[in-house]
Amino acid sequence: MGDDAKQDPAEVENLRQLLHHRRQLQENLSTLESQIYAKEASYLEDTKQWGNILHGWDGYISSRNRNEEKKHKKLKDSERLFSYSSCSAPHAHVQEEKEHKEKERERERESRDDERIEKKKRKRKNRTPSPVDDDDDDEDFDGG
Repeated sequence: MGDDAKQDPAEVENLRQLLHHRRQLQENLSTLESQIYAKEASYLEDTKQWGNILHGWDGYISSRNRNEEKKHKKLKDSERLFSYSSCSAPHAHVQEEKEHKEKERERERESRDDERIEKKKRKRKNRTPSPVDDDDDDEDFDGG
């Protein structure tokens, strides 16, 4: 601020209180997001055998024990529907970055494919067609 501007002590104190309150809210949000992440993992692990809201409840219907086949499967990021619903969660940003990188890779693949197609088109276009006229060639060889 310039020399002419004076700071009102009440406004400065109000700003300090607001910043302090903001930090508390951010900490609370972070704590809640961590709890959701942990509880979600617990829910998904505990319900593998019988089913859950993400995968359905086929385990209740099926007579075979699906616990052994699913026991060793690790949770996928795509299964974390609740955790990733918060855009401010740290792990949500990891998922966003993965998706962004995958989109970038796909664009690069498409670009390379386009370049290959264009290169092939240019090669075909630059090829000079060889004249094929068998009748004229035969006359030359016959001595005619």
